[in-house]
Amino acid sequence: MANAPTLDRPAAAGAAASTFTLPGTEKSVRLARRQAESACADAGCPLGDVVALIVSELATNAVLHSVSGRPGGTYTLRLVFSGASVLVEVQDQGPGPSPRARDREACESGRGLELVSALSRDHGDDGRGLYWALAVWPA
Repeated sequence: MANAPTLDRPAAAGAAASTFTLPGTEKSVRLARRQAESACADAGCPLGDVVALIVSELATNAVLHSVSGRPGGTYTLRLVFSGASVLVEVQDQGPGPSPRARDREACESGRGLELVSALSRDHGDDGRGLYWALAVWPA
């Protein structure tokens, strides 16, 4: 996987970036999806549905599995559009309780990062709460 991006790094020349800080609540995931769809439309990105799904999975993880989901918590969504790609970044406020292992066949959740992997060219994390995915569309 490529080196992890960082929210602190400015977007490259010619790239357009949109950044949103959202409350760490389950309801905010819907808002994050809408913000992503709107930003994609504004940037002429044809992957609005794909980006919205990636955002939904990464934002849900921030809310459910990090300090961001505690009362008063937040997470930051950043979308960087460059050429025929969009970089999706979600920065949470650090680790929360570790998720418990579940019976994979019996559970209805827990496959979000597999979905992100399937929808993106590359994805990863920096080990400190920044999760990212790179989506590319045909030129």
